[in-house]
Amino acid sequence: MEFYPQNIDNAHKAEKFVWEKLKKTFNSEPGMAFHRFQLFHKNGNLEKEIDILIVHHS
Repeated sequence: MEFYPQNIDNAHKAEKFVWEKLKKTFNSEPGMAFHRFQLFHKNGNLEKEIDILIVHHS
């Protein structure tokens, strides 16, 4: 699995803890994981920011 970004800064300690566990668990799985993935409304305004998004290819 590819992780974007590879590392999370220490300002987000809980998210960093989960991110590191996900990297260890899903490292050999096919797919992508994103930290702070941004979703935009069709008018271009930021709609939401997802803490962690996992796209697993099976």
